[in-house]
Amino acid sequence: MRRPLVMIVVAMLFATITTAVPPVEDWEASCGYNDLEDVVRGITACADGGFLAVGTADDSTNADAYYRFTQDGFVPWFQTPGMDDVDLYDVTPDPNQADTYYAIGTRHDPQEVSLIHFHDQNDEWTWLDVHHYNLPMAHGLSIDTTPTGGLVMGGEVDNRALLMISDGNLDDPTIVEIDMYHRQRLYDVKATSDGGYVGCGFIYPSSQHPKSQFWVVKTDANGAVQWDYVAGGNGADTLRSVAEVPNGDFIVCGTRENSPGNPNFWTTRLTADGANVWTREYGASTGEEYGFWVENAPDDGFYLGGTAINSYSNGADAWLVLLNENGLQVWTDYYGGENDQFAYAWTLLPDSSIAVAGNMPDGEDMQAWAAHLAIPESFVIAIEPDDPDLLMPVDGGNFGYTVSAENNSTAGMIKDAWISILHLDTGNAIELQTFESVGFAPLNSVSAHLNQYMPAVAPPGTYRMSLFVGNHPWYPQYIATFEFDKATPVRVDMSVFDHPEMWPSTVTYSEFEVGAGALASFSPAVDMLVATEDALPAEFGLGNAYPNPFNPATTLNVTLPESAELTVAVYNIAGQQVAMLAHGAFPSGSHALTFDGSTLSSGVYFVIARADGQLATQKIVLMK
Repeated sequence: MRRPLVMIVVAMLFATITTAVPPVEDWEASCGYNDLEDVVRGITACADGGFLAVGTADDSTNADAYYRFTQDGFVPWFQTPGMDDVDLYDVTPDPNQADTYYAIGTRHDPQEVSLIHFHDQNDEWTWLDVHHYNLPMAHGLSIDTTPTGGLVMGGEVDNRALLMISDGNLDDPTIVEIDMYHRQRLYDVKATSDGGYVGCGFIYPSSQHPKSQFWVVKTDANGAVQWDYVAGGNGADTLRSVAEVPNGDFIVCGTRENSPGNPNFWTTRLTADGANVWTREYGASTGEEYGFWVENAPDDGFYLGGTAINSYSNGADAWLVLLNENGLQVWTDYYGGENDQFAYAWTLLPDSSIAVAGNMPDGEDMQAWAAHLAIPESFVIAIEPDDPDLLMPVDGGNFGYTVSAENNSTAGMIKDAWISILHLDTGNAIELQTFESVGFAPLNSVSAHLNQYMPAVAPPGTYRMSLFVGNHPWYPQYIATFEFDKATPVRVDMSVFDHPEMWPSTVTYSEFEVGAGALASFSPAVDMLVATEDALPAEFGLGNAYPNPFNPATTLNVTLPESAELTVAVYNIAGQQVAMLAHGAFPSGSHALTFDGSTLSSGVYFVIARADGQLATQKIVLMK
């Protein structure tokens, strides 16, 4: 008997778009049926901010499977309708009907392409229609909508690349079989801005060639080939994802097998005519990295997504990489819990956050797995009392609190910060502290700890402490608050708010720099909150360089939780080492390293830090 199993893990959710730092995993979920092998291969965004995934719940009959995830990580339903012997590979919204989707897959007996039309509304799944296309030895692997409201599908048919085009009549689509090599397959196909189509996958050039090669093919609106691109080495090389760049170029992602057991991410940017702009490879020298997704990112960059199995990911994890427009790595991060997570399906959601899905082990079975990667806010402020259960006594007294600001953008800024206290019952308020012209360095944080005195004659009731950042005093752009209560005194004097001298406020420790030159002289903090001198870093890290851009020198902080062999080097965009900042045994703690670029030309450079098998990277810009 099949018993449903659902597990949810939820954390914080962010919203504002920035690519300066990697996304954060704010929840992950697993679901499926016991005694089955669940796997997700296709994923698409839903209008409500959640996402829908398709795949297989393998109980020896390869039953098609559908999984629904809400924006906050809830799984309202998952289905295995019982269409035996069908594997689903991709899903896309119905362009003509809300809350309705098409999923494409492969039926194995007889082997044919299956297209399933279904509806999702009010947390319920409804099967609308099924189309089976009786083609010899066919595989349905990809589906996308067209600008005219139709569908384009891709796969393989009897060793030929399969392209199926429909402008509405799904019973009789245009079927194109591309036969240029010994064998060819399309894993992904997309409609293009010129009315045609682009697909990627693999080819076998001849019967004598034992390994697959990367393949990209561009067709016109009728499926006639306009150009194709073949590349690869001596290993099994396969492309899994293609996207059109806003300028008309194309970007593809897949897996290159350098040697048995050592596959890496591989990506190429092609012009609209199929010419190679650049080719890049990413991954550890040992381990396995499998590329499944590429998409345009803000600032003309690209996201690459897939699965990494190496020492950095501590097993199998989802791996996300951000590239700039030239294919150079901006940042990379791993996502997943304690179990191994195999990430096959990725998509951008309407708020520019990222959904990822695949499967994970659950005892002897495999469960469908999904996670939501939220984009950190570009500027975050906070105000927090030392005592989270703060309650001021009748006689008043002192209490402490910390204010902090984190700038996750790549642009520095100068703003005012000020703090006030408001009596909610009467609306009376008083300003307690002002920091003028605070310098907020890019990709850094600052904080201040304050002691506040409350007079005994302050009225009872609820108070709100507020931190404002913006243009003092009338234009706060960011606000953070906390509230607390004061017990009832013997007498109440409302005029207390007219006398600031009765509310002495002192700064006990501050990283806020005051003055017109604050940004230029700012020294970034290693940690967001104030730490004691004896506290050791919690993890290995490469603090953001400041200033950045710089001329001619910049400073970085490397944190080591324990003593380690540390190497920090700087490379130019050609991959050549231009400086060695550290090499040898370093004690635990924070180490400031200075890079002097006075002998180098202006441009982009990359800092790579390594310690005990861990890796951290950062882009810096020298501007003379």
